[in-house]
Amino acid sequence: MTERFADLVKQIAACGLVEMQLGDQHPLGRRTTIRAGTTMQRRIGELNVDFDCFGRDPQFLGEPLELRGPKTKRFIAGKVVLKGDKLPLPDSPEVERLRGQMQTINAWLAAADLSWEGSGKLDHSQRFLRRIFNDGSLELGGRLEGGFWQRASGSDRLTSISIQGEPIASLDFAQSAMRMAYAQMGAEPPTGDLYEVPGLHPYRSETKQILNALLSAGSERTRFPQNTRGQMPRGWKFERVYRAIARHHAPIEPLFGTGAGLRFMYQESEILIRTLLQLKGLGIVALPIHDCVLVPVSAKEVAKGIMEEAFLEITGVAGVVDMEERPTRTC
Repeated sequence: MTERFADLVKQIAACGLVEMQLGDQHPLGRRTTIRAGTTMQRRIGELNVDFDCFGRDPQFLGEPLELRGPKTKRFIAGKVVLKGDKLPLPDSPEVERLRGQMQTINAWLAAADLSWEGSGKLDHSQRFLRRIFNDGSLELGGRLEGGFWQRASGSDRLTSISIQGEPIASLDFAQSAMRMAYAQMGAEPPTGDLYEVPGLHPYRSETKQILNALLSAGSERTRFPQNTRGQMPRGWKFERVYRAIARHHAPIEPLFGTGAGLRFMYQESEILIRTLLQLKGLGIVALPIHDCVLVPVSAKEVAKGIMEEAFLEITGVAGVVDMEERPTRTC
């Protein structure tokens, strides 16, 4: 998609391979449409060309690293959103190292044998990942984004994605940010589900959102996060919910409002990068989703061991990996 693209399309149209119709003039310029011509359609049928014949060469897809500034409130499409501006990357050995890792991962995934059997319109050639850092620092954030599998729902991933002809398993770290928080404070987390707080047991999902918001906030939080207000026990104000959480997780309360969440997100991304590169070395294709990987079912135990080892090496504490597979069909 360079400035020569329009000339290239015109040349292809002149050969009769595509039909081109110039658009009408309007303030944004001409809108031109093209479609396959009769000759191209015939050749597509003769050669059995389908979408699996097409891909994207990572070397033409641009920079795999992105550095964003601190988020500020913006008014976009009638809504207030938080958005950080894109910043220039520093010219440093660290950036070259990070870029090299992503180029290796992207080239590996571009050549992987993947298939999508779902009904949604997902293009399984969209595999180019960018590693996005936040708040102007290469040690905050760092999640990988861009793969088609990340836009599918959890259930669709398990039922519709195959790797090397195999169904997949989903492996993700249980409550990883919370475990990292306890590790930073040198304390042992409570046993059981860390998002289960006394007095708030029926509200696990909302409690999880509030805890993650408390860890991510850069200042003291005094209000419910979006979509949790009204979901908590009737009559409970935010202060009461906060006190219940703070009592149960007293060792990590000093981290609330310090922006620690982005540091933990960075640790998650480092664990994921290490996991991906080790799996690549073993010839096991893995698709990343934040703190999760999708792997062929036959490789799930190997991947689980590598993930647990990477978590321990980077955080100093043991991680817990949950596994989920495609449901077994019954007659």
